[in-house]
Amino acid sequence: MKKNLITICLILVVTSQCFATDDIEVKFDTRWKNQYVAPDGFPVHGESVIQSWLTFSHKSGWYFIPWHSGEAGSHFLDKKNDYATEMDYTLGKLFQAGGLDVDLSLSYWDLEELFNSKGLDLFFTRLNLSKTFEVKQGETFTPYFQVSNYALINSSEGNGWCFSAGVYHGINLAENLDMSSELAVMYADGYLFADAGFIGKIDTSLSWKLGENTTLVLPCLTYYLPLQPFEDRGNKFVYGLGISYEF
Repeated sequence: MKKNLITICLILVVTSQCFATDDIEVKFDTRWKNQYVAPDGFPVHGESVIQSWLTFSHKSGWYFIPWHSGEAGSHFLDKKNDYATEMDYTLGKLFQAGGLDVDLSLSYWDLEELFNSKGLDLFFTRLNLSKTFEVKQGETFTPYFQVSNYALINSSEGNGWCFSAGVYHGINLAENLDMSSELAVMYADGYLFADAGFIGKIDTSLSWKLGENTTLVLPCLTYYLPLQPFEDRGNKFVYGLGISYEF
């Protein structure tokens, strides 16, 4: 695990320093989680994982995010056939339309065995519409609606859609301490050969500002609650911690 963390940090820090400019903001995030559960509540890997990513944000609204997941203790670029191992590459654009904040992105998910498109690799397209309301200084509510499409590279079977509606809540609890929460309901139509149905999600985390550029995320908690019987998923509780650094 120590070797894995050192490798991740070295690669991402060097890359970040190369690209950080006045027009491009770079942020590094890494999280340890007790298990890997997909955003729709589908259990991907039942053991602990380390998930790390870089966010390159241009002032025009464009952003690029390379994201990596691996089993805790494994080599950073371990190619083993393991659902914990994953590389995602996301290109997106933030803009406003009709008084709403719009986040439109396209991702390539390198799944199961890295750098081998014969597996379950797919394109993931996401559209998120939101509106932020400041109820008082230091506290916001952001209702949103999101639609996502999953398209496998090597097969039309298993393609499908996920629809999500929810609200984000952010509040400043004290100097250098913020809490972020999310309450959402999702409908998955059976993509990737999974059961179709409704899933609830509750998420909360505390962010501790340690300095001008560094933030400790402790804890980060997510609870997935199927809202109907499923054969391939149940209640899942994900906990973890992490750190963020802005260059």
